[in-house]
Amino acid sequence: MLHLHTHLRHQLARGYALALDDALHGPPALSARVPVEREQVRVAAPEIELLVALLDDATHPLPPDSVLEARALLTDGAGPMFTPAEPGTLRRRVRVLCEAMA
Repeated sequence: MLHLHTHLRHQLARGYALALDDALHGPPALSARVPVEREQVRVAAPEIELLVALLDDATHPLPPDSVLEARALLTDGAGPMFTPAEPGTLRRRVRVLCEAMA
């Protein structure tokens, strides 16, 4: 179970890092990735960078609920990562995740 948890954390960290890269530099010309809501992701950049660091730090235990919530936020096609939402919505949600993981 620990290996799966570590693998999931790494996958999530990579997914958030790719979303941030897409928002800052645009997606690759040929990509199957769903386009991110670029302004939401840009505004949340500092929080997303912290989330990536927390997820990638295998020495820091994380609450399983928080890891699952991070996955839901990254994969919810109707969420603020991918659809228009009130300004700052993604930033607030990622900040709450980081606080729960710290």
